[in-house]
Amino acid sequence: MLHTNRFFDFFPPPQFLEMPAIGIDISGRSVRFAELKHKGGAFVLGRFGEKEIPPGVVVSGQIRKHEELRNVLAELKQEHDFTFVRISLPEEQGYSLKIQIPRVKPKEIYESLELQLQEHVPLAAQEAVFDYSLVACGEEMKDVYEIGLSVMPHKVIESYVRLFNGTGLIPLSFEFEAHAIARSVIKQGNCDAFILLDIGATRTGIAVQSQGVITFTSTINVGGHSLTESISNTLGISFEEAKQQKESRGLLDGKGDPLYQALISRLAVLRDEFNKHYTYIKTHKNITGKGENNVKRIVVCGGEANVPGFANYLAATLKTDIEIANPWTNVNSLTDYVPEIPSNHALRYVTALGLAQRSPL
Repeated sequence: MLHTNRFFDFFPPPQFLEMPAIGIDISGRSVRFAELKHKGGAFVLGRFGEKEIPPGVVVSGQIRKHEELRNVLAELKQEHDFTFVRISLPEEQGYSLKIQIPRVKPKEIYESLELQLQEHVPLAAQEAVFDYSLVACGEEMKDVYEIGLSVMPHKVIESYVRLFNGTGLIPLSFEFEAHAIARSVIKQGNCDAFILLDIGATRTGIAVQSQGVITFTSTINVGGHSLTESISNTLGISFEEAKQQKESRGLLDGKGDPLYQALISRLAVLRDEFNKHYTYIKTHKNITGKGENNVKRIVVCGGEANVPGFANYLAATLKTDIEIANPWTNVNSLTDYVPEIPSNHALRYVTALGLAQRSPL
């Protein structure tokens, strides 16, 4: 039985923490990994790749079939010969928020959070694993600390720890997807409020980073597979052909195109669900940091961000700026370096690249 309450105390900091680690992003339909290597004051891409996992193995962030997923990870170890890894955790099963606590001695912050944890999330301290970051942006408050708090049920963490038994892989850290995405696509030191929209195969993740910490996460149960299925069913073509049409033409041919109509029927659901979250986020000061409508921009990533015309459609319907993420923002200026991942595929690796950028401690 594990008794720690912090994400990173599962693994005490031995000397190998200074070694490069590969980021592993586990989602509902795939496992992606990426390695970054130091070169000339920047990072360059090392090993990378992905493996599909069958439907039903991971559902809403819960591992339903440990052995099947364990086999996939063991295959990655055997094929690519890496050992030390950093792992993403699903927001669906946890909580990210910004809170204030009375100022105490720095060494007493953790204990103070532990005592009042249940005031902020529906978990008792003994049922939870949590970690925190102090807000480093803006004017420092005299009597309180502003804190970015991340909380996960103990049983979920234990499930992910158990997953790696017998794989030959050694996890150095576990981290929410949103934290890794923010590290990957928001310029280091930027204190503005951003909405991160991660459109994956089976779901769309929404996160807010404000004042340098994640202050909100949520999930919409619409993803790329439902878009492809809509095209396949509407046009009477195979799933693979529908996927190819989605990725090559998308919304570019306009309203008279049957492909456009097939996509819009599902994208409208995604848009409407996101708009509810967007309205909520804009009107809650504790999320955006400085009052109503303080969101600087919406940054879109994930494999489905590549659907041609999607970003323009979202910008027009939401009447706000939409930016396609740059996964290399804090990796390399790309002035004299071209990554091996094609630009249209790099958005699929945003989480893995963010995990690989994590500092050792």
